[in-house]
Amino acid sequence: MKTKLSFVTNSSTTCFVAFGIQTDMWDLTEEHGDEIFEHYKQWCSKNNSTPGSKDQFFKNNSYSLYEFIHEWVKTVDLEAAIIPGDQVIMIGRSPFKMKVYQTLIEFKYQVVRDLMKLGFDISIDGLQQIEEAWENR
Repeated sequence: MKTKLSFVTNSSTTCFVAFGIQTDMWDLTEEHGDEIFEHYKQWCSKNNSTPGSKDQFFKNNSYSLYEFIHEWVKTVDLEAAIIPGDQVIMIGRSPFKMKVYQTLIEFKYQVVRDLMKLGFDISIDGLQQIEEAWENR
C-alpha cells in the first residue's frame, strides 16, 4: 500500500487530513489580510508584476486569493485546503509529516508554533484534528 504525504486526489474525491485550524475566509482575510497581501506583493516583485491595491486584491476572484493563502502558509511548511463552494479554509500539517523521532505532542506543538509564526493566536488545546473529504465536480 502506498501512502500519499499531502492531498489525496483521484478523479472523484479530495481529502485533507491534518492537525491545524479551520476558519472562514472572511475572518482569515480580516485578521491576516496584511500578511497575505505582503506575500502577494513579494510574489509580484519576483514576477515583474504590479500588485495593485489591497482592496483590489481581496475583491478579485477567490481562486487567486486561495492560491496566495496556500503559498503564504507554505512559508512555514503548512498546507491549506478549501472545500469548493465553501468559505471554510483549513490550515495545518499532515500527521504523515511527523518525524520518526518526534512524539505526537511534539508534532502538535510544532504545528502550533508554525501557526503562531503566521500570526494565529492558538494554543495546543485549540489545535484540531481535521479529516475532511469532498467530491470533485
